[in-house]
Amino acid sequence: MDQQPVVLDPDRPDLHEEGAALREQGALARVRFPGLPPEARVWAVNTQEAARVLFTHPGTSRNVLEHWHLNQEGHDLSGFPQAAIFHSPSMGFRDGEDHQRMREPVQRALSPSRIKALRPRIESITAALLDDLERRAAQGGSVDLKRYFALPLPMEVICDLLGVDDVQTRARLRDLSARVVDNSIPAPDEDAPDPADFPREVARFVASKRQGRRSRWSWPLRGWSRFVARKRERPDDLTRVLIDECDRGSMTEEELVANLVLIVLGGHETTVNLLTTAIQALLDNRDQLQALREGRIAWKWVVEEALRWNSPLAYDMFRVATEDLEIDGHTIKAGDAVAFPLAALGRCPVTHPSKDRDRFDITREHRRHLGFGHGPHLCVGAPLARAEAEIGLEALFERFPDMELDSETEQQRLPSLTSNGVTSLRVRLTRP
Repeated sequence: MDQQPVVLDPDRPDLHEEGAALREQGALARVRFPGLPPEARVWAVNTQEAARVLFTHPGTSRNVLEHWHLNQEGHDLSGFPQAAIFHSPSMGFRDGEDHQRMREPVQRALSPSRIKALRPRIESITAALLDDLERRAAQGGSVDLKRYFALPLPMEVICDLLGVDDVQTRARLRDLSARVVDNSIPAPDEDAPDPADFPREVARFVASKRQGRRSRWSWPLRGWSRFVARKRERPDDLTRVLIDECDRGSMTEEELVANLVLIVLGGHETTVNLLTTAIQALLDNRDQLQALREGRIAWKWVVEEALRWNSPLAYDMFRVATEDLEIDGHTIKAGDAVAFPLAALGRCPVTHPSKDRDRFDITREHRRHLGFGHGPHLCVGAPLARAEAEIGLEALFERFPDMELDSETEQQRLPSLTSNGVTSLRVRLTRP
């Protein structure tokens, strides 16, 4: 008898209830994503061991567009919010030599020495945001810490890294990131560009501007052409590095733009969620916060435990089987998609057999997680995200040690199957 698919719900308030339901099905579970046709063959992998195998198996591919049976069979995927991203020619959806060709220049730009050199700038951005929070605290009432701290910190850092100076361009990049991870069906604003068009339209727009034509999506895309043009005059940022690759012929213009979009998404949204998760967990566990402030445990372990306990990404979508695979008694057929429920995998009972695996505990000995993925596609910006979170959290609680969650506001989870965060994080910033 075929296993009935577990229907996934982006509006589910507790993502870990869903994870527990998936684990009841074994190491693999058939799942149904909202917006996909009933013919879709999609699996969720529910143990870290099986996930590590599938993340690295040569019989799986990140090139969803080429290998997924739904694409091969000509199904209409317009109802699936994430379908557009699969058209991206970025390193995130390529394998082998193509993936490595695009990844290497980004990895060089995010080397340990570059991250170390960025730390003073991260500290400066953090201090300025805390100054702003202090002014807001003086006005009384609660403050949305996501809006005024967790969101702007990684966005300012990534924009610095990319060489984005214009305030309006920074705002557009933030809006783009938010729209791509929004799982609303249909899109909440019918007049706004569909996120499905972003990767392709940005590339077309840059090309058309060079030919003297105008794209129809002028609001979000006009800045990209000017932005890329300006970067050809500035040799000291990541955008310039990628443009050099493009000019040398090792990266196409379409790949250039797609990788810029990927870097903004990866360098922003995940860090926002990592920060809000860690802040909320520490405010709920004052004894652990006290140990941190007394120097009895390092702040880096907060970051690792937050990544394990409640990963910034709900699901990593997808790897597709390019051949039939046998995993834990299940046959994943060629063309089947595999989703990785990263948040649930952090509490995998096989990897973490202790009964307290659902508890946030920065003192635990084993924190093994897949919060940044695994294998060749391990998040290239993971060292930067760790640095931002470690610096930001320590400085925040040093400035506001008596901060409290606003008891009058209920924290609500983002309606998303990709982003695992909250819509807001309201706190009262009390000083000692």
